Amino acid sequence: MRKFLAIILACLTCVFCISCSDDSTGNSTFDKETLTITYEKNLKIVQLTDIQGGTVEEIQSAFDNYVDKAIEKTNPNLIVLTGDNVDENSTKEVFACFVEEMEKFKIPWAPVFGNHDDENNNGVTKTFMADTFENAEYCLFDRGDFVESNCVGNYVVKLKKKNDIKYNLIFLDSNSYVSTGYDAIHSEQIEWYKDVVNSTKVGGNVIPSMLFFHIPIPEYALAFFEYDLNYDIHLPFTLPDGKGFIGERVSHPSVANTGLFSVVTSLGSTKAIFCGHDHDNYCDVDYQGIR
Repeated sequence: MRKFLAIILACLTCVFCISCSDDSTGNSTFDKETLTITYEKNLKIVQLTDIQGGTVEEIQSAFDNYVDKAIEKTNPNLIVLTGDNVDENSTKEVFACFVEEMEKFKIPWAPVFGNHDDENNNGVTKTFMADTFENAEYCLFDRGDFVESNCVGNYVVKLKKKNDIKYNLIFLDSNSYVSTGYDAIHSEQIEWYKDVVNSTKVGGNVIPSMLFFHIPIPEYALAFFEYDLNYDIHLPFTLPDGKGFIGERVSHPSVANTGLFSVVTSLGSTKAIFCGHDHDNYCDVDYQGIR
């Protein structure tokens, strides 16, 4: 069932636009060295998550039946993958297939790691995957500053219109496991996030940003709790106004409060947080001013 849900989820894309007055995308270029995308009018981003194929056949099936159609339909300027890109049992051949499938679109793509990406016993380590990502022509990825603590893939993609940075897309490694359950985003990563926001101000104002990582922070569960109070939720639950559905309880870190969300709200830069991990949840809500 888990495998089935992982592959089905590939078709559940989240599409969001920057500076859009309509649904069309404008011309854009990307610079792999500076992790910058420059666009003229509109910019469209598609989020994919938890493709999680364990064999070449599963990867190819996910792309043939779902991902290819999603990309063709949405025609994005950037594809974001929020973790569990392959299964914990995948081989280097399977991972190579995944990267080849992503590269064939000839569209910039930006991945983060999930917990299953970090528990492989076939040599598909974070270091191996990071090397492969950084060598792929269209992949915007940087392993970041915390490789020694196994926090791999903390980086920023800048969205520029003409010569001005309009948005920072901030990618974080949400890590994998601790003895009590799922791990959290570490304190040094939160400090790094603060530095990113505070070092990219324009005229004293922070640049708007969005955050991408795999495991949802505890505030996702708090938002769920508020919905439960308002709507007396019985799972599965369809949110009002076409905002998606909730099919399972939020699987968040075992730490009750990571501290990330309070920093996000205090700095006033990040407008939205996107994650993966929960295969039966697909929703879009506002919680304390953060999408």
